Formats: sequence, C-alpha cells, structure tokens
Amino acid sequence: DLLVMADYSILRLSSTGDLLWKIDNLVDYTFETIKSVTELNDGNYLAIGTSSKYPEANIKSKYMTIKFSKNGNVFWKKYAGTTYYNGAFFALQKANGNFLMIGNAEMTGVTQNNYWDGKSNYSIVNMNENGDFQDENYFIYNGSASAKCMLPTSDGCYYLVASSYYTNYVQTSESYIVKIKSDGTFLWDRKGSNDGEYYATPNAAMVLKDNSLIIISYLDYDNYEIKEFSKDGALSKSFKLSNYPTPIAIDKDEKGRYIFTSK
Repeated sequence: DLLVMADYSILRLSSTGDLLWKIDNLVDYTFETIKSVTELNDGNYLAIGTSSKYPEANIKSKYMTIKFSKNGNVFWKKYAGTTYYNGAFFALQKANGNFLMIGNAEMTGVTQNNYWDGKSNYSIVNMNENGDFQDENYFIYNGSASAKCMLPTSDGCYYLVASSYYTNYVQTSESYIVKIKSDGTFLWDRKGSNDGEYYATPNAAMVLKDNSLIIISYLDYDNYEIKEFSKDGALSKSFKLSNYPTPIAIDKDEKGRYIFTSK
C-alpha cells in the first residue's frame, strides 16, 4: 500500500490506487502543520510537525508528535520543546521502539522581542515509545539548516542531508551533511562551502552498501553536481552535470555507474 501526506490530510491507497481511508482531523489547521508521517513497527503511524497552539513564555512553537491507528484513532498527541522556536522534520523508530526525531531549534537566547536575531540549529530529540521527551542534542550551524532527508546506515548510524543558508556579505546556500549515532550524538559534519559551493541545494541522496553517501545538488540553471563521501566524511568523488532535468533520486550500480531519476 501507499501512505500519502497531502497538506493536512493523510491517505492510504491500495497497490492498485484505491482509496482505503483518509484522515483530515489530526491537527488544528490554524496553528499546527504536519511535516512527515512514518509507519511504525506495530503497524500504526507517527505524524510529526510543529504547533503554536499552546505558546508559553518565550516558547512560540513546539515539536508535535501524534500516534494514530490505521483507522485514524489517535493514541496520543504530545508537545515538547524548550527554546523559542521548535519544529520537527522527520522521525524514525529504532529497534527498541523508541523514536529519534530530527528538527530545528532556536537556541541562541532570543525572545519574542528580538526573534529576528535568532539562528535555527539542528535538533536531535530522543523520545520513548510513548512519545515522551527524553533528551535533546543540538548541532550549531551558522545560519539555517533545513533537513532534506534522514538516511539510516547498516552500522546503526544516520546521515542528515540538509539545504542550508548563511550570510557572508551576501545570502549563500550550500549542502550540509551531519552523521550521527543511533542515540542522536554527533559523529561528523561537512559543509558544502568547504568544497567550493556558493549556491547549492541537495536534491537527493542515497547510502551505498559500504555506508558511503552519494548526493546530487542543484548548482544553477540546469546544472547539478554529484558528490560521494566515505563513511568518515571524506570527499572521494565529485563531478558536475550540465543541462540535466531536475533529479529526485540518485543511486550507484555494481559497476560504479551513477543512476538518477528526474522529474
């Protein structure tokens, strides 16, 4: 079957395209947004996103997690966050049933009076199987990093691939890769500006069999760049493609040939 998130609705389609069910009452449209939905080990679902429905002193928005059944029955809906702004992108369930959630957190001490001075940093949140907040790790980035995808490796780690923006006299964008352990702690990161990127945003990424990472990023016009990194973060290969259509998936075959699917 296929699970589809469309704006504020969640749909499940059969393999032949028939609508099995639709849920459109999980969130308050005025204050809450869903960013992704994950199928869990028990066959139920976890939706995550951001809520500004219940603001507190110097906390404008919070992480939101919702566990619900195939029939749309909500088991729990919970909120967490300690900084001025908290927003979630992805969540994965680990083998022990607990969750690892990826988001952004504003942690430079801003309040509602100087919010525009803030910077959005990566946040890795550990939650137990009931959705209760356990701990949080922050990765400081001098700008704003927006997660594109979260990819598990066969050795129990995760790659976070992001589009990131910072100001260096002018607004600049680059790819930003962070590798973390299964507990959400930091292993290494790599910024695209280290490789000469000036205006680049990742389109797709894939973990290869040896746990190396391959990404393809937009550069300008119809030009893209493929980069391959070792599992330790070293850049091993890089080359540009000119006048190609927009890629949405990237992979590499057993003969070392790169393959991508485009729009």
